[in-house]
Amino acid sequence: MKRRGFTLTEMAIVLCVLGLVLAAVWAAASAVIARQRVEQGVDQVWIISQNIRNLYTGQQVTAAPPVTGGPPSLVCSGVFPTDTLQPSTTGTACQAQTPYNPWGGTITAGFVFYRGFSTSNTFYIMSNMPTIPPSNSVQVCMDIISRLPGTGTLVAGGSPTAPSVLPLPLDTTQGKAPTNVYVSNGSWQDVTGLSPTNIISTYFAVGQTCAGAGFLFVM
Repeated sequence: MKRRGFTLTEMAIVLCVLGLVLAAVWAAASAVIARQRVEQGVDQVWIISQNIRNLYTGQQVTAAPPVTGGPPSLVCSGVFPTDTLQPSTTGTACQAQTPYNPWGGTITAGFVFYRGFSTSNTFYIMSNMPTIPPSNSVQVCMDIISRLPGTGTLVAGGSPTAPSVLPLPLDTTQGKAPTNVYVSNGSWQDVTGLSPTNIISTYFAVGQTCAGAGFLFVM
């Protein structure tokens, strides 16, 4: 009995079904990877905040240590998790390393010195995302700050590095959460207490990029 091969129509149907399956698998895998990056980025901010507290709580911080460079930089002090550090082309010592987030943007941290105060018990962490496409970057920022919401008990307005008003007494119910959260649409915006929908409609036009998420903490 003569065997009949596949017709062009049958082959086209098979290829179409295969393409749909591959597209679904790719979409699912991309969603998993995106979620893992957000979780890793949030974990990085949380770990950095705990490391800063462990190092500096109870100390009189009178000068902000630099992020990179030799001791006493924050990198050399062990503030940044090892999975954030990438060596420069000049070497692998701590002073040659720079902290990066899962999206390839830099992570910065430091202390806020309010006008008239010689010491600081307030610090910021900023995770920058200049390499993500605009539509994705806004969603990433919303995902990050939704997982690390600010309590709004410390300051209002301004930027992570320069809040607009002096610190208020620490709320004992605050715990270890950030007091304020910020997003950057070219300049830092305090979005503490706002929903993602309100943030997007207020601060991001169509096609505009979120350049980073920032957090303000107290010891």
